[in-house]
Amino acid sequence: EESNPRLLAFRAGELDYVYIPTDLVNQVIGGGRLRDAYAKAGIQWSRELEPSLQYTYFNMEDPLVGGYTPERIALRRAIVMGYHGDEEIRVIRNGQALPASQPVPPGLAGHDPKLKPANRYDPVSARALLDKFGFRDRTGDKYRETPEGKPLVIRMGSTPDALHRLQDELWKKNMEDIGIKIEFVKQKW
Repeated sequence: EESNPRLLAFRAGELDYVYIPTDLVNQVIGGGRLRDAYAKAGIQWSRELEPSLQYTYFNMEDPLVGGYTPERIALRRAIVMGYHGDEEIRVIRNGQALPASQPVPPGLAGHDPKLKPANRYDPVSARALLDKFGFRDRTGDKYRETPEGKPLVIRMGSTPDALHRLQDELWKKNMEDIGIKIEFVKQKW
Protein backbone atom coordinates (compact mmCIF):
# COMPACT_ATOMS: atom_id res chain seq x y z
CA GLU A 1 0.00 0.00 0.00
CA GLU A 2 2.89 2.38 0.65
CA SER A 3 4.47 4.05 -2.38
CA ASN A 4 8.16 3.71 -1.47
CA PRO A 5 8.51 0.03 -2.53
CA ARG A 6 7.46 0.94 -6.10
CA LEU A 7 10.18 3.57 -6.37
CA LEU A 8 12.76 1.20 -4.85
CA ALA A 9 11.81 -1.50 -7.38
CA PHE A 10 12.19 1.06 -10.19
CA ARG A 11 15.63 2.11 -8.93
CA ALA A 12 16.68 -1.56 -8.77
CA GLY A 13 15.69 -2.07 -12.41
CA GLU A 14 12.77 -4.35 -11.56
CA LEU A 15 10.31 -1.95 -13.23
CA ASP A 16 10.61 -0.14 -16.57
CA TYR A 17 7.95 2.45 -15.82
CA VAL A 18 6.71 3.92 -12.56
CA TYR A 19 4.07 6.42 -11.57
CA ILE A 20 5.55 8.75 -8.96
CA PRO A 21 3.02 9.38 -6.20
CA THR A 22 2.89 12.82 -4.67
CA ASP A 23 4.58 11.78 -1.44
CA LEU A 24 7.76 10.84 -3.36
CA VAL A 25 7.87 13.65 -5.92
CA ASN A 26 10.66 15.51 -4.10
CA GLN A 27 12.89 12.43 -4.29
CA VAL A 28 12.63 12.34 -8.09
CA ILE A 29 12.00 15.93 -9.17
CA GLY A 30 13.68 19.10 -7.94
CA GLY A 31 13.32 22.63 -9.25
CA GLY A 32 10.87 21.52 -11.92
CA ARG A 33 13.24 18.97 -13.48
CA LEU A 34 14.35 15.37 -13.03
CA ARG A 35 17.02 14.99 -10.35
CA ASP A 36 20.55 14.47 -11.71
CA ALA A 37 20.90 10.85 -10.58
CA TYR A 38 17.86 9.87 -12.64
CA ALA A 39 18.79 12.02 -15.65
CA LYS A 40 22.32 10.57 -15.72
CA ALA A 41 20.85 7.06 -15.71
CA GLY A 42 18.97 7.89 -18.91
CA ILE A 43 15.56 8.01 -17.27
CA GLN A 44 12.98 10.20 -18.94
CA TRP A 45 10.25 12.09 -17.13
CA SER A 46 6.83 12.58 -18.62
CA ARG A 47 4.31 14.72 -16.81
CA GLU A 48 0.58 14.41 -17.44
CA LEU A 49 -2.52 15.72 -15.76
CA GLU A 50 -4.31 12.77 -14.23
CA PRO A 51 -8.04 13.34 -13.84
CA SER A 52 -9.00 12.60 -10.27
CA LEU A 53 -11.18 14.12 -7.64
CA GLN A 54 -10.93 13.96 -3.88
CA TYR A 55 -13.76 15.08 -1.69
CA THR A 56 -14.97 15.06 1.87
CA TYR A 57 -18.58 14.33 2.67
CA PHE A 58 -20.80 14.49 5.74
CA ASN A 59 -23.12 11.84 7.17
CA MET A 60 -26.39 13.70 6.81
CA GLU A 61 -28.07 11.37 9.31
CA ASP A 62 -25.49 12.10 12.02
CA PRO A 63 -27.12 14.06 14.89
CA LEU A 64 -24.16 16.47 15.12
CA VAL A 65 -23.36 17.39 11.51
CA GLY A 66 -26.41 16.11 9.63
CA GLY A 67 -29.76 17.64 8.97
CA TYR A 68 -30.95 20.87 7.44
CA THR A 69 -31.42 23.20 10.37
CA PRO A 70 -29.62 26.53 9.97
CA GLU A 71 -27.11 25.61 12.72
CA ARG A 72 -26.13 22.31 11.07
CA ILE A 73 -25.80 23.91 7.65
CA ALA A 74 -23.63 26.64 9.21
CA LEU A 75 -21.47 24.01 10.97
CA ARG A 76 -20.81 22.11 7.74
CA ARG A 77 -20.06 25.31 5.87
CA ALA A 78 -17.64 26.47 8.59
CA ILE A 79 -15.82 23.13 8.48
CA VAL A 80 -15.38 23.47 4.71
CA MET A 81 -14.24 27.09 5.05
CA GLY A 82 -11.83 26.10 7.82
CA TYR A 83 -9.94 23.50 5.77
CA HIS A 84 -6.92 24.82 3.86
CA GLY A 85 -7.02 22.83 0.60
CA ASP A 86 -4.24 24.91 -0.96
CA GLU A 87 -1.95 23.94 1.94
CA GLU A 88 -2.77 20.28 1.28
CA ILE A 89 -1.74 20.74 -2.35
CA ARG A 90 1.45 22.60 -1.41
CA VAL A 91 2.62 20.46 1.52
CA ILE A 92 1.04 17.00 1.31
CA ARG A 93 0.83 16.69 -2.46
CA ASN A 94 4.12 18.53 -3.05
CA GLY A 95 2.47 21.00 -5.40
CA GLN A 96 1.33 18.16 -7.68
CA ALA A 97 -2.39 18.93 -7.80
CA LEU A 98 -4.85 21.60 -8.84
CA PRO A 99 -7.78 22.87 -6.75
CA ALA A 100 -11.08 21.59 -8.11
CA SER A 101 -13.56 24.13 -9.39
CA GLN A 102 -16.09 21.51 -10.46
CA PRO A 103 -16.60 17.73 -10.59
CA VAL A 104 -15.22 17.51 -14.15
CA PRO A 105 -11.40 17.84 -14.05
CA PRO A 106 -9.29 19.67 -16.66
CA GLY A 107 -8.67 17.69 -19.83
CA LEU A 108 -12.09 16.03 -19.93
CA ALA A 109 -15.08 17.04 -22.01
CA GLY A 110 -17.41 19.23 -19.98
CA HIS A 111 -14.74 21.02 -17.95
CA ASP A 112 -15.34 24.78 -17.85
CA PRO A 113 -12.02 26.59 -17.29
CA LYS A 114 -13.88 29.82 -16.41
CA LEU A 115 -15.36 28.38 -13.21
CA LYS A 116 -13.40 29.34 -10.12
CA PRO A 117 -13.22 27.15 -7.00
CA ALA A 118 -15.92 27.92 -4.43
CA ASN A 119 -15.69 27.69 -0.65
CA ARG A 120 -12.14 28.92 -0.42
CA TYR A 121 -10.22 28.76 2.85
CA ASP A 122 -11.46 31.49 5.19
CA PRO A 123 -10.95 30.69 8.89
CA VAL A 124 -12.00 34.17 10.03
CA SER A 125 -15.41 33.81 8.37
CA ALA A 126 -15.66 30.20 9.59
CA ARG A 127 -15.17 31.30 13.21
CA ALA A 128 -17.68 34.14 12.78
CA LEU A 129 -20.24 31.74 11.29
CA LEU A 130 -19.80 29.31 14.19
CA ASP A 131 -20.19 32.16 16.70
CA LYS A 132 -23.31 33.45 14.95
CA PHE A 133 -25.01 30.06 15.17
CA GLY A 134 -24.14 29.38 18.81
CA PHE A 135 -21.08 27.14 18.48
CA ARG A 136 -18.94 28.84 21.13
CA ASP A 137 -16.20 27.90 23.62
CA ARG A 138 -18.14 28.11 26.86
CA THR A 139 -15.59 26.21 28.98
CA GLY A 140 -12.38 28.06 28.03
CA ASP A 141 -10.62 24.92 26.75
CA LYS A 142 -10.17 26.40 23.19
CA TYR A 143 -12.79 24.03 21.78
CA ARG A 144 -16.35 25.02 20.96
CA GLU A 145 -19.53 23.51 22.28
CA THR A 146 -22.80 23.03 20.41
CA PRO A 147 -25.62 25.56 20.85
CA GLU A 148 -27.08 23.04 23.31
CA GLY A 149 -23.86 23.19 25.40
CA LYS A 150 -22.52 19.73 24.50
CA PRO A 151 -18.88 19.21 23.40
CA LEU A 152 -18.41 19.78 19.66
CA VAL A 153 -16.33 16.79 18.56
CA ILE A 154 -16.26 15.84 14.89
CA ARG A 155 -15.41 12.21 14.09
CA MET A 156 -13.75 11.64 10.72
CA GLY A 157 -12.91 8.37 8.99
CA SER A 158 -9.28 7.86 7.99
CA THR A 159 -6.99 5.09 6.81
CA PRO A 160 -3.66 4.09 8.42
CA ASP A 161 -1.25 5.04 5.64
CA ALA A 162 1.36 7.80 5.38
CA LEU A 163 -0.71 10.08 3.12
CA HIS A 164 -3.76 9.98 5.35
CA ARG A 165 -1.68 10.55 8.48
CA LEU A 166 -0.49 13.81 6.90
CA GLN A 167 -4.03 14.74 5.93
CA ASP A 168 -5.22 13.98 9.46
CA GLU A 169 -2.56 16.33 10.85
CA LEU A 170 -3.70 19.10 8.51
CA TRP A 171 -7.37 18.53 9.34
CA LYS A 172 -6.55 18.61 13.08
CA LYS A 173 -4.52 21.81 12.73
CA ASN A 174 -7.18 23.52 10.60
CA MET A 175 -10.11 22.50 12.81
CA GLU A 176 -8.30 23.54 16.00
CA ASP A 177 -7.70 26.91 14.36
CA ILE A 178 -11.47 27.45 14.21
CA GLY A 179 -12.09 25.83 17.62
CA ILE A 180 -13.39 22.43 16.53
CA LYS A 181 -12.09 19.25 18.12
CA ILE A 182 -11.66 16.43 15.61
CA GLU A 183 -11.08 12.72 16.22
CA PHE A 184 -10.10 10.18 13.58
CA VAL A 185 -11.63 6.75 13.24
CA LYS A 186 -9.16 4.47 11.46
CA GLN A 187 -10.76 2.52 8.64
CA LYS A 188 -9.32 -0.59 7.00
CA TRP A 189 -10.76 -1.24 3.60
